[in-house]
Amino acid sequence: MSILFKPRKSALGQASGASRYYPQLITHSSVDIYEIARQIAQVSALSQGDVISVLTNLSSVMKCALLNGQSVQIKGIGSFTLSAKCSGRGVASPTEVNAQQIKKVHICFREEQQRSGGRCRHVFTDGVRFVRCE
Repeated sequence: MSILFKPRKSALGQASGASRYYPQLITHSSVDIYEIARQIAQVSALSQGDVISVLTNLSSVMKCALLNGQSVQIKGIGSFTLSAKCSGRGVASPTEVNAQQIKKVHICFREEQQRSGGRCRHVFTDGVRFVRCE
């Protein structure tokens, strides 16, 4: 499999006059729950409706676990945790830390890694090729 990328000019460092460019990955389309369910139904004993039901319930169960301070690990996929984006530069002492500093909560995903022969392999991205696209 190949992942497309294109050059992207960074906004950082432009004040010094030196432009920097980095690869930006290109997402050209998306796959919805119905297409995922259709593909899973083709390779399993479940109907498309059964798969949609499972995926919908998975979403609710994951939300509940994450909001209860748990991480969610799905074998063969990876783990999901919550992370907070905070405002300001922090505070001087631990006693000053408060909930008003939290501006946004993000879901973080870390793909599963498998060890084989002393080597760590990423489940999704191991062996990926990158192709430049203008």
